[in-house]
Amino acid sequence: MPTVLNPAAFCRLDSVVSHLVFSEHNPLNLGRAPEQVAVFWYDQSVPPIEEPREETGRLLIDGFVRKRLIPLGSVRAAIDGESRLCIARQPRYDAYFGREVARAGLAPTSEVVARVVVQPDFSVMVIGPNPAPAAELAPFCERTTRGGGLGAMVLKITRESVVKAVSHGMKPAEITARLRRHASNEVPANVLRQVQDWSNWVRQVTAATMTVLRCPDRDTADRVMGAMKRQAERVNDTLVALDQKKLTAAERSKLLGHGIIVEGEPGAPERKSKARKKRW
Repeated sequence: MPTVLNPAAFCRLDSVVSHLVFSEHNPLNLGRAPEQVAVFWYDQSVPPIEEPREETGRLLIDGFVRKRLIPLGSVRAAIDGESRLCIARQPRYDAYFGREVARAGLAPTSEVVARVVVQPDFSVMVIGPNPAPAAELAPFCERTTRGGGLGAMVLKITRESVVKAVSHGMKPAEITARLRRHASNEVPANVLRQVQDWSNWVRQVTAATMTVLRCPDRDTADRVMGAMKRQAERVNDTLVALDQKKLTAAERSKLLGHGIIVEGEPGAPERKSKARKKRW
């Protein structure tokens, strides 16, 4: 494998794997004839036939790259225009296989371990073990199981996830800023536009307990509004609402000065007149 990858040059992972397992190059055979090597995949024996050995070799190398080389920073990961995983050799790659590497090449760097690709279908692929980008994007994304694994995470931007983020206090401008800050590619225009629309679509309303004054006619409601001024809200022609705490004795006196008598107490059940039955 060390001779397959050129330093800093990206290659499609599936192409690398296909090259490594082809015929006599298959590492499962240990450089010997297939019938001279017993191969097991978990508890199943793999027969010394070219196709089964190559398929098992693909599973082995693909898992090795995703679960070991990418998380350790031995290779750098990227996504091409067709959403296929690509890898490039890094200095730690040589160190992993026992070669001499300068100490500077082993220093951790965020460029090696963090890559974020935002795609037009609203999926966001986070590649590398650095948790910082995923932590920044998670508040307005959903975690999916498609295409993920050790060293890679796939998130999805949805209307529900964006609305939830805004409801928790995140500003619309901050959502788009985080996308642009972490994306390794140009964020697709349709994604930015839709995220902005979803963010600005959210509105905040206030819940309050109100007392409703039922007036016999529109003129009476006008007089109530004149007495209470900004403390009251007009609901319709004959209904006026005000904060339950605002209907104090002083306010009742003010209403009385406008010829308005308030019956009942706020929150008290309405009295229902019961006809007295006559006994014969």
